[in-house]
Amino acid sequence: MWWRCSVRATRPSSTHARCTAGERTSWRTAARARSSTARSATLARELRAKLATLSDDVAFDPFDSSEEEEEALTRYRVAAEEGQSAAQFNLAMCYRRGEGVEKDAAQAVRWFRRAAEQGLALGQTQVGFSFYLGEGVQKDEAEAARWFRLAADQGEVNAQHNLGICLAQGVGVAQDRQRAAELLERAAKQGHEGAAAARQQLAQEMVDIGMEEKNDDTKKS
Repeated sequence: MWWRCSVRATRPSSTHARCTAGERTSWRTAARARSSTARSATLARELRAKLATLSDDVAFDPFDSSEEEEEALTRYRVAAEEGQSAAQFNLAMCYRRGEGVEKDAAQAVRWFRRAAEQGLALGQTQVGFSFYLGEGVQKDEAEAARWFRLAADQGEVNAQHNLGICLAQGVGVAQDRQRAAELLERAAKQGHEGAAAARQQLAQEMVDIGMEEKNDDTKKS
Protein backbone atom coordinates (compact mmCIF):
# COMPACT_ATOMS: atom_id res chain seq x y z
CA MET A 1 0.00 0.00 0.00
CA TRP A 2 1.09 3.56 -0.63
CA TRP A 3 2.01 5.53 2.51
CA ARG A 4 0.68 9.02 3.07
CA CYS A 5 1.32 11.99 5.34
CA SER A 6 0.09 11.38 8.87
CA VAL A 7 -2.79 13.88 8.73
CA ARG A 8 -4.93 14.81 5.75
CA ALA A 9 -7.42 17.67 6.14
CA THR A 10 -10.69 17.84 4.22
CA ARG A 11 -10.37 21.63 4.34
CA PRO A 12 -6.71 22.56 4.73
CA SER A 13 -6.13 25.36 7.21
CA SER A 14 -3.43 26.52 9.56
CA THR A 15 -4.83 24.24 12.27
CA HIS A 16 -4.19 21.06 10.24
CA ALA A 17 -0.85 19.42 9.52
CA ARG A 18 0.21 19.47 5.88
CA CYS A 19 2.81 17.53 3.93
CA THR A 20 6.14 19.28 4.01
CA ALA A 21 8.24 19.62 0.87
CA GLY A 22 10.48 16.85 2.16
CA GLU A 23 7.53 14.54 2.76
CA ARG A 24 6.17 15.19 -0.74
CA THR A 25 9.58 14.41 -2.26
CA SER A 26 9.88 11.21 -0.22
CA TRP A 27 6.39 10.11 -1.29
CA ARG A 28 7.19 10.69 -4.96
CA THR A 29 10.51 8.85 -4.63
CA ALA A 30 8.80 5.88 -2.98
CA ALA A 31 6.09 5.86 -5.64
CA ARG A 32 8.64 5.85 -8.45
CA ALA A 33 10.63 3.06 -6.77
CA ARG A 34 7.51 0.94 -6.32
CA SER A 35 6.46 1.53 -9.92
CA SER A 36 9.92 0.59 -11.21
CA THR A 37 10.01 -2.54 -9.08
CA ALA A 38 6.57 -3.62 -10.27
CA ARG A 39 7.53 -3.03 -13.89
CA SER A 40 10.77 -4.98 -13.49
CA ALA A 41 8.95 -7.86 -11.85
CA THR A 42 6.46 -7.94 -14.72
CA LEU A 43 9.27 -7.94 -17.26
CA ALA A 44 10.98 -10.76 -15.43
CA ARG A 45 7.83 -12.89 -15.35
CA GLU A 46 7.16 -12.28 -19.03
CA LEU A 47 10.76 -12.98 -19.99
CA ARG A 48 10.80 -16.18 -17.99
CA ALA A 49 7.69 -17.42 -19.76
CA LYS A 50 9.12 -16.55 -23.17
CA LEU A 51 12.63 -17.87 -22.66
CA ALA A 52 11.50 -21.09 -21.02
CA THR A 53 9.60 -22.04 -24.17
CA LEU A 54 12.12 -20.85 -26.76
CA SER A 55 13.36 -22.95 -29.59
CA ASP A 56 16.70 -22.11 -31.18
CA ASP A 57 15.00 -19.69 -33.55
CA VAL A 58 17.49 -16.83 -33.35
CA ALA A 59 15.12 -14.56 -35.26
CA PHE A 60 12.86 -14.43 -32.20
CA ASP A 61 13.61 -11.58 -29.81
CA PRO A 62 11.81 -11.77 -26.43
CA PHE A 63 12.62 -8.13 -25.66
CA ASP A 64 10.97 -5.03 -27.04
CA SER A 65 13.92 -2.68 -26.54
CA SER A 66 17.53 -2.56 -25.41
CA GLU A 67 16.37 -0.80 -22.22
CA GLU A 68 14.20 -3.78 -21.35
CA GLU A 69 17.09 -6.13 -22.09
CA GLU A 70 19.36 -4.31 -19.67
CA GLU A 71 16.70 -4.10 -16.96
CA ALA A 72 15.71 -7.75 -17.22
CA LEU A 73 19.32 -8.94 -17.40
CA THR A 74 20.19 -7.00 -14.27
CA ARG A 75 17.35 -8.63 -12.35
CA TYR A 76 18.20 -12.09 -13.67
CA ARG A 77 21.88 -11.76 -12.85
CA VAL A 78 21.14 -10.77 -9.26
CA ALA A 79 18.63 -13.60 -8.83
CA ALA A 80 20.98 -16.08 -10.52
CA GLU A 81 23.84 -15.16 -8.21
CA GLU A 82 21.45 -15.70 -5.30
CA GLY A 83 20.91 -19.24 -6.51
CA GLN A 84 17.48 -19.07 -8.17
CA SER A 85 17.49 -21.84 -10.75
CA ALA A 86 14.89 -20.25 -13.07
CA ALA A 87 16.94 -17.05 -13.23
CA GLN A 88 20.11 -19.07 -13.87
CA PHE A 89 18.39 -20.83 -16.75
CA ASN A 90 17.13 -17.62 -18.30
CA LEU A 91 20.46 -15.85 -17.88
CA ALA A 92 22.11 -18.80 -19.62
CA MET A 93 19.61 -18.55 -22.48
CA CYS A 94 20.41 -14.86 -22.84
CA TYR A 95 24.12 -15.69 -23.12
CA ARG A 96 23.37 -18.37 -25.69
CA ARG A 97 21.27 -16.04 -27.83
CA GLY A 98 23.08 -12.76 -27.17
CA GLU A 99 20.04 -11.08 -25.62
CA GLY A 100 21.28 -8.07 -23.63
CA VAL A 101 24.82 -9.49 -23.55
CA GLU A 102 27.39 -10.68 -26.03
CA LYS A 103 26.90 -14.28 -27.11
CA ASP A 104 29.05 -16.50 -24.92
CA ALA A 105 28.58 -20.27 -25.18
CA ALA A 106 30.87 -20.97 -22.23
CA GLN A 107 28.92 -18.63 -19.95
CA ALA A 108 25.68 -20.14 -21.21
CA VAL A 109 26.81 -23.63 -20.23
CA ARG A 110 28.05 -22.37 -16.89
CA TRP A 111 24.64 -20.99 -15.94
CA PHE A 112 22.70 -23.86 -17.49
CA ARG A 113 24.79 -26.22 -15.40
CA ARG A 114 24.22 -24.29 -12.17
CA ALA A 115 20.48 -24.54 -12.78
CA ALA A 116 20.78 -28.20 -13.78
CA GLU A 117 22.70 -29.10 -10.64
CA GLN A 118 19.74 -27.79 -8.63
CA GLY A 119 17.51 -30.24 -10.47
CA LEU A 120 15.93 -27.91 -13.03
CA ALA A 121 14.95 -30.23 -15.88
CA LEU A 122 15.11 -27.53 -18.57
CA GLY A 123 18.64 -26.74 -17.45
CA GLN A 124 19.63 -30.40 -17.57
CA THR A 125 18.31 -30.68 -21.11
CA GLN A 126 20.30 -27.65 -22.23
CA VAL A 127 23.51 -28.91 -20.61
CA GLY A 128 23.01 -32.15 -22.49
CA PHE A 129 22.39 -30.25 -25.70
CA SER A 130 25.61 -28.27 -25.18
CA PHE A 131 27.65 -31.44 -24.68
CA TYR A 132 25.96 -33.07 -27.67
CA LEU A 133 26.94 -30.20 -30.00
CA GLY A 134 30.16 -29.22 -28.26
CA GLU A 135 28.96 -25.65 -27.65
CA GLY A 136 30.88 -23.98 -24.83
CA VAL A 137 32.28 -27.33 -23.74
CA GLN A 138 34.19 -30.18 -25.32
CA LYS A 139 31.86 -32.45 -27.27
CA ASP A 140 30.96 -35.49 -25.16
CA GLU A 141 28.06 -37.65 -26.33
CA ALA A 142 28.10 -39.86 -23.23
CA GLU A 143 27.85 -36.79 -20.98
CA ALA A 144 25.09 -35.43 -23.19
CA ALA A 145 23.09 -38.64 -22.81
CA ARG A 146 23.61 -38.58 -19.04
CA TRP A 147 22.11 -35.12 -18.72
CA PHE A 148 19.29 -35.98 -21.11
CA ARG A 149 18.47 -38.97 -18.91
CA LEU A 150 18.30 -36.85 -15.75
CA ALA A 151 15.82 -34.47 -17.40
CA ALA A 152 13.86 -37.25 -19.09
CA ASP A 153 13.36 -38.96 -15.73
CA GLN A 154 11.57 -35.76 -14.64
CA GLY A 155 9.31 -35.91 -17.69
CA GLU A 156 10.96 -33.11 -19.67
CA VAL A 157 9.64 -33.65 -23.19
CA ASN A 158 12.68 -32.43 -25.15
CA ALA A 159 14.99 -34.59 -23.06
CA GLN A 160 12.79 -37.61 -23.68
CA HIS A 161 13.01 -36.96 -27.40
CA ASN A 162 16.77 -36.38 -27.34
CA LEU A 163 17.52 -39.43 -25.20
CA GLY A 164 15.23 -41.49 -27.41
CA ILE A 165 17.23 -40.48 -30.47
CA CYS A 166 20.50 -41.29 -28.68
CA LEU A 167 19.23 -44.74 -27.72
CA ALA A 168 17.87 -45.42 -31.18
CA GLN A 169 21.20 -44.57 -32.82
CA GLY A 170 23.54 -45.74 -30.06
CA VAL A 171 24.95 -42.24 -29.54
CA GLY A 172 26.62 -41.87 -26.15
CA VAL A 173 24.81 -44.97 -24.88
CA ALA A 174 24.37 -48.59 -25.86
CA GLN A 175 21.78 -48.91 -28.62
CA ASP A 176 18.37 -49.87 -27.27
CA ARG A 177 15.59 -49.45 -29.82
CA GLN A 178 12.87 -50.70 -27.49
CA ARG A 179 13.73 -48.18 -24.78
CA ALA A 180 14.07 -45.51 -27.45
CA ALA A 181 10.59 -46.27 -28.72
CA GLU A 182 9.16 -45.96 -25.21
CA LEU A 183 10.74 -42.55 -24.66
CA LEU A 184 9.71 -41.23 -28.05
CA GLU A 185 6.17 -42.42 -27.39
CA ARG A 186 6.09 -40.53 -24.08
CA ALA A 187 7.37 -37.38 -25.75
CA ALA A 188 4.88 -37.75 -28.60
CA LYS A 189 2.01 -38.03 -26.11
CA GLN A 190 3.09 -34.67 -24.69
CA GLY A 191 2.77 -33.14 -28.15
CA HIS A 192 6.37 -33.26 -29.37
CA GLU A 193 5.97 -33.46 -33.15
CA GLY A 194 9.58 -34.47 -33.75
CA ALA A 195 9.18 -37.38 -31.34
CA ALA A 196 6.04 -38.58 -33.11
CA ALA A 197 7.83 -38.64 -36.47
CA ALA A 198 10.93 -40.31 -35.00
CA ARG A 199 8.77 -42.91 -33.25
CA GLN A 200 7.06 -43.79 -36.52
CA GLN A 201 10.37 -44.07 -38.37
CA LEU A 202 11.87 -46.20 -35.59
CA ALA A 203 8.84 -48.49 -35.62
CA GLN A 204 9.31 -49.09 -39.34
CA GLU A 205 13.01 -49.78 -38.85
CA MET A 206 12.21 -52.31 -36.11
CA VAL A 207 9.72 -54.05 -38.43
CA ASP A 208 12.30 -54.15 -41.23
CA ILE A 209 14.97 -55.52 -38.91
CA GLY A 210 12.55 -58.17 -37.63
CA MET A 211 11.76 -59.26 -41.16
CA GLU A 212 15.44 -59.46 -42.06
CA GLU A 213 16.21 -61.56 -39.00
CA LYS A 214 13.27 -63.84 -39.81
CA ASN A 215 14.51 -64.30 -43.36
CA ASP A 216 18.01 -65.08 -42.10
CA ASP A 217 16.62 -67.71 -39.73
CA THR A 218 14.62 -69.25 -42.59
CA LYS A 219 17.73 -69.49 -44.80
CA LYS A 220 19.73 -71.13 -42.01
CA SER A 221 17.04 -73.74 -41.42
